[in-house]
Order: sequence, then C-alpha cells, then structure tokens
Amino acid sequence: MNVTVQLNILRLLLLGGVVPLLALVPLALVLSLVIGVLGGAIRFLRVPVLDQILAVYIGIMRGMPILIVLFIAYYVFPLGSDPFWAATIALFLYNGAYMIEIVRGGLEAVPAGQREAASALGLSFWQTVRLVILPQAMLIVAPAIVGQLVILIKETAVMSVIGYVEITRTGVDLMQTLFMPLPIFGYIALYYFAICHVLKIVGDRLECAARERMQRRVSLPGFADAQ
Repeated sequence: MNVTVQLNILRLLLLGGVVPLLALVPLALVLSLVIGVLGGAIRFLRVPVLDQILAVYIGIMRGMPILIVLFIAYYVFPLGSDPFWAATIALFLYNGAYMIEIVRGGLEAVPAGQREAASALGLSFWQTVRLVILPQAMLIVAPAIVGQLVILIKETAVMSVIGYVEITRTGVDLMQTLFMPLPIFGYIALYYFAICHVLKIVGDRLECAARERMQRRVSLPGFADAQ
C-alpha cells in the first residue's frame, strides 16, 4: 500500500472525524453528569413527584434506542435543526438517564452507619451529604461513570444520520472516493480504541488517586466503626 495514501487517510480521519467527535463529547458529558448528580440525589432522597417523574424519564430512555432519541431531538427541539445541538441533546438526554441510576446506586451504597455517625457528631443534613456521602459515592461510581463515557463516545457513530460529520461519516465519505474499506474502517476502529483506552487509563488513575486521598484523610471519630 502507498504509505502517503495511508498517512493522508489517517490525517483526514483525524481532522475531519476525531476533532468533531471530541468537540461533541465534552458538553454532552458535562450535561449528563449534571442531570445525573441532581437526578441521582432526587431519587436517593425520594423527593415526592420529582422522583416519579424521573422514574418515568429513565424508563423511557432505557426503553428506546438512541437513534430514536436523536430523531426526536433533531425534528422536535428548537435547537435540533443544527446537527451539533441535536446530537448534544440526544446524547445527554440518553446518557443522563443512566448517569442518574449510577449516582443513585453510589449514594445508596454508602453505609447507613456513616450518616448515623455524622448525625451523632452534629453535622447538618447538607454537611453530611457534602462531606460524607457524596465523596464516597463518587469514589464508588467512578469506574461506572468512565464506562458510561466510553459508551457515549461510541454512540457518536450514529450522529451522522442527521448530518453531523464525525469520524464514521468521514470514513464513509473517504471509502466512496478511495474504495479502500479495510484500511479506512480499520483506522477508524483504531482511533476509537485509542480514545476509549486512554479514557480507561485516566479513569483508573483518577479512581486510585481518589481512593488514596480518602485513605489519607483524617477520619472523624466514630466513622471507621460505622462502616
């Protein structure tokens, strides 16, 4: 194979595909995390009405493929006429439902004795949530959040159906011109693998750093026994 052609394919996939992909993911991730933390806290606290609304929302999102959510965002939402915003809305609505359940599971995994010990030490409810429950819950769910981020990145592959040009769409366009499906889609697979593998490494290191930090913190009296 011509090395120059191969390098040009890699360059075009990077500039025309990976860069737009990475431009889309951060905003969708931040919005997913925001709705995940807020919604997870509401479900954990069993807030009347809001808890039921979120349960319906989660059930709907879990019961639909992301492609349907994408079409709804594109054709229904006011910002949906722009493929970037339609893709962002679809990604954060779809992944936000899973983030809510991830955060709720982490909050519920913190031993009840932690809350009882905090109450015995005179901490208010919000101090208990901020200083005791939430840090431990985020430590517990860190691997799951990184895993959901990897899923979010893979889901960007279907955004091309509404005209958003990312790496998969760029690869299809190149294949129609160069008629080299094996190297083109092989390089796409390598790009996806590289991005997701780097995220996994970063997530593992963040988890280890958070765990070490938690272990180094000076424990309040009674908390170690409350676990």
